[in-house]
Amino acid sequence: MPGVKLQEHSGNDKAWVWSTVDFADGQQSIEMFCMRFGSVEKAQDFKKKFEEVQELNAELLGVPAVAAADESSKEADQLANELEAKADVQADA
Repeated sequence: MPGVKLQEHSGNDKAWVWSTVDFADGQQSIEMFCMRFGSVEKAQDFKKKFEEVQELNAELLGVPAVAAADESSKEADQLANELEAKADVQADA
């Protein structure tokens, strides 16, 4: 989906985080997702394919992928910081 920006999970080069609109509960909400891979190579392959498909979707929707990603960057950063803070609290427990 245009506007989604993958970010490397801090401290883990085998994981990616991103935020996007989620409709799983029947309502639109912004959610943060994280995917961890077994190797750095698999994580990089995922990123490459993710970005290829993102560009294709942007073309179909007529939205520049880079411009849309910049708009959601601040929100993604905020959600990533919240996720990191929660992970730190759980690690300390």
